[in-house]
Amino acid sequence: MLHARFIVKLLIGCCFTLFVLGCDAAQAPIRLSQVTFKADGAVRHAVLALPSRRTEIKGSVIFVHGDGAMNSFADGYYEPIWRMLASKGIASISWDKPGVDEAPGNWLSQTMDDRASTVLAAYSTLQETRELAGKPVGLIGFSQASWVMPKALRQNPNLKFAAFVSTPTNWLEQSEYMTVLRLVSEGKDDAFIEQQLGYDALLNELITSGASFTEYQTFIQNHIPQPFQPAALDPARYEFIQKNMLSDSTEDLNQIDQPIFLMLGAQDANIDVENNLVKYQSIFQYRPSQLRYSVYQNALHSMLKADEFSSINSPFWAWLKMIMMEEHAFQPEFLNDLGNWVEQQVEAN
Repeated sequence: MLHARFIVKLLIGCCFTLFVLGCDAAQAPIRLSQVTFKADGAVRHAVLALPSRRTEIKGSVIFVHGDGAMNSFADGYYEPIWRMLASKGIASISWDKPGVDEAPGNWLSQTMDDRASTVLAAYSTLQETRELAGKPVGLIGFSQASWVMPKALRQNPNLKFAAFVSTPTNWLEQSEYMTVLRLVSEGKDDAFIEQQLGYDALLNELITSGASFTEYQTFIQNHIPQPFQPAALDPARYEFIQKNMLSDSTEDLNQIDQPIFLMLGAQDANIDVENNLVKYQSIFQYRPSQLRYSVYQNALHSMLKADEFSSINSPFWAWLKMIMMEEHAFQPEFLNDLGNWVEQQVEAN
């Protein structure tokens, strides 16, 4: 039986091949090339998406993944964005997370600092690439990249800008919000929700204290309330959460000078959009010109159109629809604003 990820890669390849064959070779918007670079002593497998016309390259952006076992293409999600940016003369780079598609390592063993180190290594790679050397570089990051990009921006002021797409500020607050939203959608009453949150608080205290995985297993066996049936963590996920669950981007954001663009979806079910926006505004209250923000109607956490994707319960069918719709799967103002802002930042630097 073929591995599911192999099937995904095969389908992505077929879709992309059909797209390219439908264009004259000279008009193909991007040139894709495989590159490797080292970060924290390990090899990273990356894809560099370059504008088809070499004379048009103005700068580049580093794509910073959200959570999960993401490959360079984010299973096809990134490619419409790459094409849009390439049409404006902007190159893109992205890589397989450790342990994904034969890349060495395990992404679940990484901290946010580790991930930021990879971003900095990717920057060096771009500066060593003949077509891109000396040209401005920025970041585009999604969701969990919230706790990665500020660290990279703080450590390397030569990163000129960053687009923050659907990014929370505090890990634990995001987790609580998602829990409450899920329980409300399941019809749970206030008493049940309070009981769940109380249990979660005790569990979080245990994990942040440095408890071993065995101690975690013992705790959930002895303390979990009878009605709850949460999915138990495996050892690798437990390690990842324990290393990163106290993440908060506030301190790092307070220390950066680069302009950022916060992009939020009004129908985002993963973060508290209103509260999150207030937090960013508070962080940049004395530097308001540094922050641009937009909340997009009819946009999910992924910035895909809510009216097209929110009712699809199958991840596979949602993915297939996204691949078939290409750029039309995205909230259109999001793509337009992202492209124009990145172009403006590149040209300003």
